[in-house]
Amino acid sequence: KPGIDPAAEPASTLDSEITFVPDGNPGKSAVFRHATHTQWLSCKNCHPALFKKRSENLQFTHDDMDAGKYCGACHKKVVVLPGGCKGCHAGKKPAAQAAA
Repeated sequence: KPGIDPAAEPASTLDSEITFVPDGNPGKSAVFRHATHTQWLSCKNCHPALFKKRSENLQFTHDDMDAGKYCGACHKKVVVLPGGCKGCHAGKKPAAQAAA
C-alpha cells in the first residue's frame, strides 16, 4: 500500500540507506533505511513536508524529533521504533570513519 491516505498513489522508491552524521559528534550517527519504510509508505508521506531533497545537508537533533519534526513526526507520536535506540543508532560507522 502506498500510504495511509486512501488517495495515495504508488511511486517508485529508492531502497537506499542514509547515514546522518551529527556535526562534531560522528559517534552519534544514525542510519535511515528506506526499504523499511517503503514497504508501506510512498515517498509523498515524507517528501517534501518532513524531509527535503537528498542533496541537502540535513542536521537535526533529538529535541527536533521530540517536537514532532523529521523522524519524530511518526516515531515520537504513533510508531514505536523496534529495537529502541539501536533501531537507528546501530553502531554502524559512517563510510568516512570506516575507512580510517
